[in-house]
Amino acid sequence: MARRKFLLLIAVLSVALVALVGSIWATLSGGRLTEVVDAVRIGGDFELTDHTGRRVTAADYKGRLQLVYFGYTFCPDVCITELTRVTEALDALGPATGQQVGGLFVSVDPARDTVEVLRDYQSHFHPAITMLTGSDAEIAQIAANYRVYYRRVSPDPDYLVDHSSFIFLLDRHGRYQTHFGPGDSVDKIVATVRTLLAGGGA
Repeated sequence: MARRKFLLLIAVLSVALVALVGSIWATLSGGRLTEVVDAVRIGGDFELTDHTGRRVTAADYKGRLQLVYFGYTFCPDVCITELTRVTEALDALGPATGQQVGGLFVSVDPARDTVEVLRDYQSHFHPAITMLTGSDAEIAQIAANYRVYYRRVSPDPDYLVDHSSFIFLLDRHGRYQTHFGPGDSVDKIVATVRTLLAGGGA
């Protein structure tokens, strides 16, 4: 009898755990953070180096909405795909609206993503996207601020970097508004940006 009650308890807890994980995944997939993560501040100040070699801070990008993505130039696929989506979104917004929106690409591979490498990489994407790099400590800090995961996969010289893949949308004051996952369309990004701009850009 005791064994049956124990197994029943395990079954109930398992169902509850699956439901909780499913709820969290559904919330993240929908472009909003869970209540637990939502209570934690996303973003914040930083000091990095852009693809022109200039030292910059978060304050340099206030006044315009920003689409922020973390990746690296040696990324074989997903980073190119996501930056292409940002480029297409900025193109779709048009020149007038585009002046109110920019993009930031933060390298999670500062050892290889030098200013020169980023300058060349930037030429393949929208001119309003700024490439950023920094020291290991500076990258670790901004990644922590955005709750972005990244990890070098192997010690091989041609290593890959495993990392989160979200496009974060910041308002004119540099405050987090929402984020987009790989399954979100360019149209959704554009519509969300236009809605935010229509409300004054927050």
